[in-house]
Formats: sequence, structure tokens, C-alpha cells
Amino acid sequence: RALSADQALKDLDACYEAGIMMIMNLYPLTDEVDSVVDIVSRIRLLSDERVINHPALYGYVIKDEPFLHDQNAGRGLEISYRLVREYDTKHPVFSVEPHLTDIKKTSRYVDILIGDFYASATSDGVKTRTEGSVEIMNGRPLFTLIEAYSAQKDDKFPNGSEVRNNMWKAYLAGSMASGY
Repeated sequence: RALSADQALKDLDACYEAGIMMIMNLYPLTDEVDSVVDIVSRIRLLSDERVINHPALYGYVIKDEPFLHDQNAGRGLEISYRLVREYDTKHPVFSVEPHLTDIKKTSRYVDILIGDFYASATSDGVKTRTEGSVEIMNGRPLFTLIEAYSAQKDDKFPNGSEVRNNMWKAYLAGSMASGY
């Protein structure tokens, strides 16, 4: 569904009441980034001063794992980035990617990249991918998501200590923020 300004304001108000900020997802997984309907609905949202000036708005995610889902996602990401910048120059634009090859492509269209690393609790995947992502971002911010479950059928779920360990690996490798 298209995100309306009224719905965005409800979400932003709820975040504000809870004392947190929101990174607004502009494109649900099912949306095509560069469809005409999508662009029109986003222009309505981004041109609404109540939304872009809301104190709980931290930034915008323009797509979750775009190149994982579509190897030709660059055109849509570029359109989305330019669209956001046309209406809002103060909030950062994010995207999420799990693989270094995709991070390199996506990094051209974001201010802050979120590395979504599905690494085993006992592997060095978070450290290695964070280091590689920091190098790709070349001074621009990287946030790291630490998966608190396993993407592998036969892999074990990380416990609290292992999640914390991976968060520290991300910070020590250069991530500016992390979550799980």
C-alpha cells in the first residue's frame, strides 16, 4: 500500500510519545521503487511539511536489500534518492544490504548504509563484513544490524553473549551504530 502522510504522522507521533526516532521505510518489499504510482505517492508524502519537520523523523529507508531482490535496482534507487533530496535535505537516506558486492552498488545512492549481516554467532562474518563495508563507505556512516537468529537451517541461534560479542565486533570494525 502507498504510505500516506496521515499514516506516517500517526507512526511518527507514536515514536515521539515513546521518546524514539523513526527511520521511515518509503518502499515496502512488494513495491517497485521506480513505478509511477509509487513516485507520486512519495512526492505527496515528502512534500508534506508536517512529515519532514516532525521531531521524531530520523531519516528514510529507500529500499530493503534492493540488489538482493533486483540486480537492476540502481535506476530506482537513484530516482528515490534524488526525490528525497528534492524535498528534504536535512534527513539522511538509508538502505539495507547483506552482501559486500551489493553494498558497493547500493552505497552510491545513500547517505548511511545499514549492513544486515546474517552471520553465525561463532563466526567472524560480522567483523569481516563490517570492515569491508566501512572501506566501501569511505568515511560515510555505516550502521550494522546483528541478526539474533540464524539464516542457516542447521546453525544454532545466538545467545545474548554472542549477540553482544557481534555488536562489539561491529563497533570495533568501524560501525557507527548497531541494532539487532
